[in-house]
Amino acid sequence: MLQFFKRLFGLKQGGGDRSRHVETGHVFPVHFIDRGGLIGTSIMSYTLRFNDVLDPEKLHSSLVELLKIGDWKKLGGRLRRNESGDIVIRVPETYDPEHPAVRYSHVQFDIGIEEHPLACRLPKQTGPYPSAQEGYLSFRSFSVPEDWRDELKHYYTSDKPLISLRVVSFTDATLVAITSPHLVCDAIAMADLLKAWSIVLAGRIDCVPTLLGASRDVIESVGTSSDKEAGNPYFLEHRQIKGFSLLVFIVRFVWDVLIRRNVRPGTIYLPASFVRKLRQEAQEQLAAKAQIVSDLFLSDGDLITAWGSHMVLSCSPRKPAIICNVFELRSRLDGVFSPGGTYLQNLVLPVFSLLSAEEMATMSVGHIALKIRQAIVEQATGAQARRLMRVMRAAIASTGLMPLFGDSASQVIAWSNWSKARIQKSVNFSPAVITTQGDPRPVNSTSPPGTCVWYWGAAIGKNNTPPNAFMIYGRDDLDGGYLLSAQLHSETWDLIETEFSQYRATCCST
Repeated sequence: MLQFFKRLFGLKQGGGDRSRHVETGHVFPVHFIDRGGLIGTSIMSYTLRFNDVLDPEKLHSSLVELLKIGDWKKLGGRLRRNESGDIVIRVPETYDPEHPAVRYSHVQFDIGIEEHPLACRLPKQTGPYPSAQEGYLSFRSFSVPEDWRDELKHYYTSDKPLISLRVVSFTDATLVAITSPHLVCDAIAMADLLKAWSIVLAGRIDCVPTLLGASRDVIESVGTSSDKEAGNPYFLEHRQIKGFSLLVFIVRFVWDVLIRRNVRPGTIYLPASFVRKLRQEAQEQLAAKAQIVSDLFLSDGDLITAWGSHMVLSCSPRKPAIICNVFELRSRLDGVFSPGGTYLQNLVLPVFSLLSAEEMATMSVGHIALKIRQAIVEQATGAQARRLMRVMRAAIASTGLMPLFGDSASQVIAWSNWSKARIQKSVNFSPAVITTQGDPRPVNSTSPPGTCVWYWGAAIGKNNTPPNAFMIYGRDDLDGGYLLSAQLHSETWDLIETEFSQYRATCCST
């Protein structure tokens, strides 16, 4: 529990004993945002499904080849702490069997994916009806080897590469999993990694984008004294939880985690028809209170975030709430990023939607969606990002904690929307597709060869994700539905199941 608390709030942690391995090779820094909170302490895994039989050796060799190109070699490094105690990435002088670029494993099942007793239960689209399905912990063996160690400190004390590649082969499908510490990259950067990997696999090495910012943080001056735009107040700076109020918040949070242990992960599928229903109901709810305007924009992400948050809040006492989402910086900080390359780091900041106890008494999905959209408009600008970075730098320097805003009595609902990353569309593994004479494609293939049909991502390990946390993986281009993962209390899952049953009954009766 203490380690989870440290991971969540960003308390500085040691990397364990120093590595006893020989320390040679190039050294890269770990940047500011990469070191903070759950980003700096979690291990992320992305598992992609292909309705093709892929050549595992081609996938492995092409990924290794990518990690030999320019500063892409940073991904082939090892986590270390230097003499000053700072986290660094040290890359071996050469890759060899004793110092591989990636940790690679391959498992072969000589049956179809739907014949496998576990793989047949993998989350999937469920047609016109929403569904709650098993969570990522059930399918851990498809993402990492059985002897996988969840503790980040193992990276510091071993010769373990940053990147793990696991390929699970069936006679009609392939699962490909990439696992690394979260400090390596965010979802958009992971999509860029998959694009570059696909380019190498296709033999177009000259087209691999340059990896930028590997040795110098592209946002190192953002939010510092030299950043003139950062000097004005951050939008929520007056609501920052500090001092005794912060202590109260931490005690409340830890107490809630201790007494409410009925938390489990799950996967949610929302068809396009369900999202349309959310939009229609939200518009009606806002119109009823004269809060709708002609140019009001609510994204699917706003609506899904509002719906999931409403499910959580409906199961909780009437108290304030903080809905925490994230926004990316690449498109918001003018003049900071260079064109024509890729930044493989975490370039995201939080955006906070604050709901008072009074609002909670009558808050509908539509009103929560409006609050979320208003928070994005107010906080997710270049100027506000610079000011939040200033607040973050000051908070971490003085307390070692990431800043939080709102009421100290609030419950927190955390969201991460990966739709903009378009991870599913970033992969083209067609050069690795294995075909057999007379049966060129598996019968369950409905997508172009070598394309990802869906994926999931999660923090690997128990207690790596706080309760009431959601991830939106994105919209499926074929059916318009959304896959989400969530870490929720049992009563929230029960409420979601009830809502889905009512929706199905309504659809069947019309």
